[in-house]
Amino acid sequence: MKWRVYGIEALRDFERDWDAINAEGSNLPIQDALFYSLLLKEFGDGRERLAVCEDGSRPVAATLIRRLSFDL
Repeated sequence: MKWRVYGIEALRDFERDWDAINAEGSNLPIQDALFYSLLLKEFGDGRERLAVCEDGSRPVAATLIRRLSFDL
């Protein structure tokens, strides 16, 4: 398995895969690609990334990530 990180705009390209992964798991409406797309539209700032884990050529996991920095 290998993780790849994409710009957040790639979520459009992975919507089917994202929803298939959700369907194989809990299949919750709040975890489908449309829900996350709407959240990003309202609350995203462009620093988010899409991380996709592939087993061969098939995505098996996906998540949204964003680097945080803490000023001490």
